Amino acid sequence: MRIPLPQSVAEVKALGCRRAVQFAIEIGLQEVIFEGDAVVVIQAAKDGLADQSMYGHLIGGILQQASELCRFEFFCVNRTCNRVANALASRTSVGLDLQFWLEDCPGDIAPLVFADVP
Repeated sequence: MRIPLPQSVAEVKALGCRRAVQFAIEIGLQEVIFEGDAVVVIQAAKDGLADQSMYGHLIGGILQQASELCRFEFFCVNRTCNRVANALASRTSVGLDLQFWLEDCPGDIAPLVFADVP
């Protein structure tokens, strides 16, 4: 998803997290583990703290939406463990504003997905 004129990297990561929670709800998931590499965003969501930072209101929205799920957790992962997400994010400079795949994934992303599966 493209994010026009973001204020900070943390804001972009928070917006991405918010969209991931929305998407999980839209497709009817009930138990979800959300992973991200932005420590400040993931920790704020994990701790349930919507502070007064530039993205604090986004954390509040994330937590409010996530409360619709039966069970959810937020985990911070190393950027190297997040290669699929980073590759997908790099695709936002070309193409449509919003893209998603439910069963198949783009051919250039598939090797990263398969490498991520134990």
